[in-house]
Amino acid sequence: KKKGNLLTHLTPPINPSKFIDDITDKKPKDWVDIKEIPDPDAVKPDDWDDDAPAKIPDPSAVKPRTWDDNIPETIPDPEAIKPIDWDDDEDGEWEAPIIKNPACSTGCGVWTAPMIANPAYKGGKWKHPMIPNPDYKGEWKPRQILNPDTSYDSNPIAHLSPIIGVVVEVWTTVG
Repeated sequence: KKKGNLLTHLTPPINPSKFIDDITDKKPKDWVDIKEIPDPDAVKPDDWDDDAPAKIPDPSAVKPRTWDDNIPETIPDPEAIKPIDWDDDEDGEWEAPIIKNPACSTGCGVWTAPMIANPAYKGGKWKHPMIPNPDYKGEWKPRQILNPDTSYDSNPIAHLSPIIGVVVEVWTTVG
């Protein structure tokens, strides 16, 4: 069970903040709020290829002897029957569903070697590693000043008119 206080736990609060940002306070020109910078001493490794693909065809893969490049992988289902209620004018020309070719036991169609992880792949385009910025001073925030519009009301509910009714609106949709 959580507890709270209407005076301090609402957003926005009932009572305005005692302190506010000073709008006349400006960030100093020499203030550095960038946490990390590229490492100036880092050098791209000689063997790093920015354009190397993540996967390559397996050079040790061999096309099976029984693979047939001339037979299609899929065919229209020869057992499919055009539905009785099919209307070519309304539904378009009827086409049988496509199924895997039963004559393709080992494989057929254009053969391609399976893809494997590329040992030369280092992660794509090389980027400088980031290091902590030695000049980092932290996130800049303007100084806080007393809020000139502050008025603290310890019992704001006392000023409200009494609640004499509650309205509940119920919406329904049909269909």
